Amino acid sequence: MIDEDAGQIVEGTVFHVEEMRQGHGMGTMTAYRVAEVRQIVRRFSGKYGQLLRKVLLVPVALADDVGDLRIDDLDVN
Repeated sequence: MIDEDAGQIVEGTVFHVEEMRQGHGMGTMTAYRVAEVRQIVRRFSGKYGQLLRKVLLVPVALADDVGDLRIDDLDVN
């Protein structure tokens, strides 16, 4: 779930997420493709509402990682 309103994130877009948490591979980058975007408007009492955007991400292989693959990694069960 992405808290910010990110209108440029549409289905099919590929972007990178950089890990910034200590102890979780800080500095590593992972590429994701947006598989689905669901926008929800929450209504509250009065004239107030909130836009919630849920984004389903699918990891994709980076070109640098593909060179490290072995034939066993590509074997489909």
